[in-house]
Amino acid sequence: MKKVAKLVLIVLLVLIMFSFSSCAIYGLSVIGNRNTSILNDTRYRSIEDLHEAYLTAFSEAYYTRGPTSDFYPKEKVFDFSEGSDVFVVCTYSSQMDGVDESNSLMIYIAKQDSDGYYLEVPDNFGVGSIFCAILYFNTNYEALANEWYYSEYITKDLDVCYGFAYKNKNDDYTLYFDGVKMKEVSCIDPFTQEEFTLCYGISDKTYSVLEMFFIRKNKRHTLEVKQREY
Repeated sequence: MKKVAKLVLIVLLVLIMFSFSSCAIYGLSVIGNRNTSILNDTRYRSIEDLHEAYLTAFSEAYYTRGPTSDFYPKEKVFDFSEGSDVFVVCTYSSQMDGVDESNSLMIYIAKQDSDGYYLEVPDNFGVGSIFCAILYFNTNYEALANEWYYSEYITKDLDVCYGFAYKNKNDDYTLYFDGVKMKEVSCIDPFTQEEFTLCYGISDKTYSVLEMFFIRKNKRHTLEVKQREY
């Protein structure tokens, strides 16, 4: 019995250390992301030009400094704007196997001003940690609580969180991200060519590095389903 208890204790300690190290890495990445620079110090004439520059920069970083992310962007599918934010939706691949993910898309947030489109790059971690989230083709919103369906956009001048969710074209309900009604835009699934609804919301709920050590990922933000009222 003593050997079993000792083994259980060792396993628990390993799990605690793994959890702590994961939180520490994420916390450090958040600290590093506060200071940003502009990709290539350039404003681009179109979002397509910016996306191509992003792909080139990521490719160069990957081959010269080794893997920089668990996934990397590929073809741009579409984009839409909200104020100065430009949400760029694209396919992506896992660097582990290089296979396109057919059940989700990647979304990153570019910016636009009077001089054109630009992309903020975290100074300490480079293009591998540009603010982005995953759009899962999944309406099991409770399951999404354990996934990166949101992106903490934390810089020196701005602390917000962007949430994204998928809905079938004819789903008759409204989604709320952190209690805020999500806006909707019609999109085409590049894998099936079927229309769907992309929901997006902006929340001012963000967390300090210390809070991230103690608040689990699936408890930081909420997705709520409410039936439409007529």
